[in-house]
Amino acid sequence: MENKKEDLRVIKTRKAIIEAFRKLALDSDLKNLTVKDITDEAMISRKTFYLHYRGIEDLFIDVQQQFMNEIFESLGSSMNTRNGEEAFRKTLLHLARTPQWSYLICSRYDYRRIWDTVDSNPQVFNDFIPNKYYLEYVIPYLINAIRSLFCQWYQSGMELPAEKMASLATEIVFSGIRNFDDAIEDNDLLP
Repeated sequence: MENKKEDLRVIKTRKAIIEAFRKLALDSDLKNLTVKDITDEAMISRKTFYLHYRGIEDLFIDVQQQFMNEIFESLGSSMNTRNGEEAFRKTLLHLARTPQWSYLICSRYDYRRIWDTVDSNPQVFNDFIPNKYYLEYVIPYLINAIRSLFCQWYQSGMELPAEKMASLATEIVFSGIRNFDDAIEDNDLLP
């Protein structure tokens, strides 16, 4: 029984830290955010913060991981049916639900962390990716396209409705993938 209470406290404390970080990150410049700001907002001690995180960058990595997990969860059946275009569109629509927060995460882009998340779930992509070159070339293209297109849409004032932006971006990106497939077949570009 004691372990369950400890686990629940850890969960609640991490949630309070993340919520404090999220609120403060949206309201101020991330560069100026301090551990003291977070601990004051979460109403915890610095010692408690450091029991959970080594610093703000470590916290941000945890937040990015949770963000990626939320995206994977939102994809649901798209991943099961291996429908890449639907998954891409749904990812953009997921980002559009909380555009300010999504922009904060996407503009603080750490490709290695995102790639680690993708790479840690190879079973998800095995049937989704028709050949090994997709993993080397197309997946990085998709990740960069999602980030770039979303950030550009956000920075330009989000005038285009989210559904139209997602559909247009998906068509642009996947026409490139179809061309990649054709180039491999027609020109034997890759070994």
